[in-house]
Parts: sequence; C-alpha cells; structure tokens
Amino acid sequence: MNRRELMLAMMATAPLAACASVSAQTGSSADTSGVGAILDAEMAKGTIAGLSLCVLKGDTIIASETRGMANLAFDVPVTPETLFHVGSVGKHCTATAIFRLAEEGKLSLDAPISTYLTDISPAWGAATPRLILHHVSGLPDYFQGFGFTAFDRPLTREGMVELTMEIPPIAPPGEAFFYSNAAYTLLGYVIEEVTGQSYADHMRSIFGAFGMPNARADDGQAVIPDRADSYEWTGTEFRRSVQMASTTSAVAAGGLLMSGMDVPEWERALNGNAMLSSASKAEMFTPWIYPSGRSTAYCCGWREDTLDGEDVFYHHTGWVPDFPTYHLRQPSSDISLMLMTTGLTDVLSLGLRVAESITPGSTSFSLSPVADEHPDMTESMLAAFTRPDAIDPALLAPEMSVLPEMVQDYFVPRLEGVPDAFEVVQDTKTGADHYRRYRVTENGEVSHYMANYDGEGRISFVRKS
Repeated sequence: MNRRELMLAMMATAPLAACASVSAQTGSSADTSGVGAILDAEMAKGTIAGLSLCVLKGDTIIASETRGMANLAFDVPVTPETLFHVGSVGKHCTATAIFRLAEEGKLSLDAPISTYLTDISPAWGAATPRLILHHVSGLPDYFQGFGFTAFDRPLTREGMVELTMEIPPIAPPGEAFFYSNAAYTLLGYVIEEVTGQSYADHMRSIFGAFGMPNARADDGQAVIPDRADSYEWTGTEFRRSVQMASTTSAVAAGGLLMSGMDVPEWERALNGNAMLSSASKAEMFTPWIYPSGRSTAYCCGWREDTLDGEDVFYHHTGWVPDFPTYHLRQPSSDISLMLMTTGLTDVLSLGLRVAESITPGSTSFSLSPVADEHPDMTESMLAAFTRPDAIDPALLAPEMSVLPEMVQDYFVPRLEGVPDAFEVVQDTKTGADHYRRYRVTENGEVSHYMANYDGEGRISFVRKS
C-alpha cells in the first residue's frame, strides 16, 4: 500500500466534505485529543476557507486534520493531497538545497555570490550564501519599498539585476539582521547557475528523491492539480485573492507548494542524514552570533525560540496572498507540525495553541506572568508598540540602530491601540542575550512578542512568538 492509499484508508470513516481527522497515537505519549476542537473553534470564526494540519512525533504521524474548502465556488474540500503555497516556510527548503550543493562541492558558503552571478552589482555581489541564509547580508528587501510593486506583477531575474544596480546595501555584512526576500531570491539564481537546472526543477528533484512527488515550486498562472485556491477575508465575505504572476509565485524566497501528505516525508528527510549531513544540519539550526555575543535567534530559514534559555525550538511562518502557514519543530518533545491555511488567521498563535495542547508547557501560552524586575524596559516597550511616530533610535541596540530609520520602524511592531493587557511572562538571561517575552491581549485575543536586549537595555530585536 503506497502512502496515498494508506492516508486515505485511515480517513475512510471520516466525513470529507469539510472536515477530516486522523489520530495515530500508538507508541506515543503525545495527546492529540484536543487538536480537533482548537481547529473547529478557529474555523467557527468564519475567516478561514480551508486548512490542512499534519503533526508528527519523530517519524510517526500522530495527527492529520483537514477543514474547509480548497475551492469555494465548486465546494471542493481540502484533503491531505491538497497543495498549499507555504510562502517563507520554504526558505529552509532553499537553505537545504544550498547546503546540499556545498556538500557536493558545487558552491562555497563563503564565496561572494558574484562568483556565480556575474551580472549583479559588485555591492550586492559581495554577499555570501552563508550571510544571506542567516539574513545578515546587509542586502535590502523588495517588500519594504525597494523595487517590489505587486504580487501579480512579474519578478524576473532581469528585474532583480536592475534592482541590485539601483539600490545599495543597507548595513555592513554580518552586523545587522534584516529579513531579505530579495537576497533569498538571489540564492535561487545561484542554484540555477551551479546546477544548470531551474530552481523549480532542482527543488522538484530533491522532493522526488525523498518521497514527495507532488511537492513543487508554484506557478501562479498554471493549472496545477490539487492546488488550493487562495481567498481573502474582507471582514464580511471571502474574495478570490490576487493571482500571482508565475515568476513571482515561484521565487526561492518562498515559492513552494506542499500538501499534508508531503509533510511526513519532508520531516523524515530532515530527521535523517541522507538529505543533509549532520554537520550541515547543525549549521542550519545554529543562529548567527554578532561580535557582541548576542544572537539573532535566526538560522537559515528558522526562528530559534526558548522559554527558559536552555531548551530551544524552531519555527517559521509564511504568507503569500492569502496562504498563512506555520511550521514548528520541538527537539525536546520530538514534535513537529505544519499548518497550512487559506484565508485570514493568526497562524502563529493557532499553531502554537495546537502544539501546546499536544505537549503542555512547550509554548508561550503555558507561561504565567512573572514579577517585573525591569519595569522601565516594559514601559519603554509598551510605548514603542503604541508609538504614533517613528521608533526612538535611542531605544535600539547597535545592530538595530545601524539600519535605516524606515527599517528600524518596520521591525518594531505597532499595535492598533493601547492593549487590554500587557504582561511580562518571561525574563531570561543567557550569555549576552536578555530575552523578555510580553503577552499582549487585544479584544480578547492573546499574542506574544519576544524581545532581546543588550546590556544597556536597548532592543536587539522584537518579533511575534
């Protein structure tokens, strides 16, 4: 019996029209009994058109859930075979391809990318694959007003080359974290140059080699079997999302399609050593460290997180119109999950709530408020979150203050107003890092933000967690 037949056989007794569930807990202490209720409650809000969830403990599937529709017009339900665009969750897949090529001796992680891309500007070409993978290359991003117009407009290599000629780097290499989709897009062109394949063909060859014949790069204008349509929730109804241009939807920064059936095979490949060596995986899951000793808490397509400064877990979100996606790996519990949706949802919080129900105490939702030993830091963070104007640069550590003002402002979130509650739920010092996690309650919805500070109480980063 192949994996498709196995999955469908497991689901034969479940209603497939709008909801399907599988739970396989044999040999596992993980409890998935609460997962369905969490998803049902989220679907009841009416803002998600469809979703697919796969949870594993080690290499074993312990939950597979689908809800809603892949196509609303024709009432086509989401199934485990439905392909979703995973957006920036695919960055670690691009990183995997780069590490594999480095292992094969086809590229060097520390060579300037101009070694492979001779048509880009010298300033951009000085960046290396290693720096780009960690988002510390100093290269700008086309999503912050740097050359990107709209998802339905083509994003070609020629256009990217022109962008490199027009816009200079925004920070010295290795000295500032700046999330750059543009830089990751260039890695796709590097893959094409050293392999002689298109990025799409190269990724499909990797997926196919590890039991994922349907996972692939997207092509926004092509007819792709089993691909979900994306839907924008307007506040009163679903509308079809903008159709992405083929070249825009397939970039190496986040242009991949996966289904719930692909997730187990990908996780097993990540767990083993056939796809990547132990040394490459160790680097993939090690964050960039500044000369100051502070961590970016970001590593090659993964955000690193910790509740206590010791046990770490890795996660990442993805979004292209309108496909919110969340991927989580918890080494301490051996749990991994991927949640793929279309519509409107806080996919990070939803994914963490699912994980918390399976492994209690493993996410920010398990934390209780702690005594605030640094009320001045809390006060300044709340002021930053509710600021009417640009962020005060005096609040920022050197790795933030070196960035242009518009970028500084982008990386410190703004709330819509003063929240109902703003609580400290974590205060952890680890080496040069001082992590503080804030719980924000707005209109009954709870979210969390992790901040890292330098020794003088200045903000090194803030991100939703």
